[in-house]
Amino acid sequence: RCQLIPRQCMYHHPYPVGFRASKTHFGREYWMTIEEGEDGPAFNVSMGSDRRHSFHGQTPTQPWTQACLASSSKGTRISGPLFFGFSDPLAQLLIRKLPGFQTWDEIRKEMAAKVESETRQANADAGDVVPH
Repeated sequence: RCQLIPRQCMYHHPYPVGFRASKTHFGREYWMTIEEGEDGPAFNVSMGSDRRHSFHGQTPTQPWTQACLASSSKGTRISGPLFFGFSDPLAQLLIRKLPGFQTWDEIRKEMAAKVESETRQANADAGDVVPH
């Protein structure tokens, strides 16, 4: 079952725990999953059905970078959210419909306001001009 766990979501993107997808890239089939980790979502990418070639990370970019380095496509720039499919409009729509999305969105807005406030305060403390 795919679901959003607000405390597991990262700042810019909600990552659904239980997510499973496949894609063909670098001339190979890859399987991707997101599991619940101790400190946030755990991202996994494996080459086809060969689970010995699995890559893991705390961000979606980490396992894809490892997969790229293990393939013949060294030097390819990787965007984990793009490779996992999170920039796809249909995937975004489906994620928004998952239980927990509203809570994640509220937390994200609170975090953004806090970061903005802390940035303004740090700039003011440093004597920088703070735009309004």
